[in-house]
Amino acid sequence: MMIRALLLVAQWIGSAHDRWRRSAARQRPLAAEANALRDRIEKLRSENGLLRTRLRRLDPHRRPHFRPWERLEILAHRVRYGMSIETTARAFVLARQIVLNGIGASERAIVRLVRSREPVNKLPHLVGEISRIVKRE
Repeated sequence: MMIRALLLVAQWIGSAHDRWRRSAARQRPLAAEANALRDRIEKLRSENGLLRTRLRRLDPHRRPHFRPWERLEILAHRVRYGMSIETTARAFVLARQIVLNGIGASERAIVRLVRSREPVNKLPHLVGEISRIVKRE
């Protein structure tokens, strides 16, 4: 019964906050938009934290593996945001050595370990990959 009450209170808080945001949007649209973005960031952080906690509980050898293009995206993310190897490993729930292996594979051009979704030796595919990255940024 107590859990149901807690969930009901959480629902009321969410509804009240949404009503406040709608009324504030009429008076101060930029402040309301900033508040909505902060709320979305907090929601994503909460979801991310829960998922990362779940992954950490798994034995590292039993965790799902990243596909080669996902490894490439992790390395691109690391470089784009200037993350250290340790920070990258923590952010993606990886062992430090896996990040180092990915960096080494990219420097030695070992394609099977780190590659894009599409073959980049064809110009249209390379342009598509670059445009997806630019769009995401």
